[in-house]
Amino acid sequence: SSGINAEYGVRILCIVYPFRYYLIYPLYRGVRVVEQFLCISLVVFMFGEQEVSSDTYGKWTLSFTPEVHYKLIQGEQLTFTQNSKGFGELGSHIWDAGIVLARYIETFDVNGKTWGKGEYEAEHSTPYCRGKSVIELGSGIGLTGTVASIIGADIIMTDKPALIDLITHNLEKNTVGKLVHGSAAPFLWGSPNNFGRDFDIILAADLTYEIEDIPVLINTFLSLSNNNTQIWLAYGKERFAMGAFFDQVQKFFYKVEKVPTHQLILDDVDFPISTIEIVKLRKIVK
Repeated sequence: SSGINAEYGVRILCIVYPFRYYLIYPLYRGVRVVEQFLCISLVVFMFGEQEVSSDTYGKWTLSFTPEVHYKLIQGEQLTFTQNSKGFGELGSHIWDAGIVLARYIETFDVNGKTWGKGEYEAEHSTPYCRGKSVIELGSGIGLTGTVASIIGADIIMTDKPALIDLITHNLEKNTVGKLVHGSAAPFLWGSPNNFGRDFDIILAADLTYEIEDIPVLINTFLSLSNNNTQIWLAYGKERFAMGAFFDQVQKFFYKVEKVPTHQLILDDVDFPISTIEIVKLRKIVK
């Protein structure tokens, strides 16, 4: 009878597995609703009702330092202003995947080599992004995009309108005296591509939080890309929505490679980089 039970178990698993994210999702959403309610209640208790509105999802209750530092592998230290008030847009604070992606942008060169610890030689390395037309979605405080501009990318950093002044401030503060091609522009996912061009590279770090946002994000990737565009996507492996994202994105893009983060020079960060992954996607040409 144990063999029969095992057989039925396998059959049930085969039926259920393709729908795993959608079966688990209602439970997940219920937990998130409770989490958001508690977060909002704490914000009201700490700060009063002036910050609580229908878009309270972008608020949190932790306090962060007003500045975050990022040291380029050549030795120069960059300083970025971020939200330190404990509430506001999620993007106004740096997230781990953005730091990992920034370091990859620095260390991946035109020869396809990712420079490891102790190997980097600036005079012998040309970053892959140098001279490329790049757009970043969800730029947040602008750290990743600013690093890309410093190594020579022609980049447009995009996010919600409320974050553009912060991105511009951080870009200008860290590029004084440097010849860079970087700018910031408001851009919401699903908006038409009014930039007048496609892009060689689309940068995206920690964007996939909610399953319902995935279709519009994929359509945005499609509208900004041509057949040769690469999407460099960095994300925390614990993100619940990533499984559903890859299920849906494979209809339009294929995975070029998964970047081994252990090759990156990240011994100066205080979080485990093993929790972050970077993948590259390219459009399927039919």
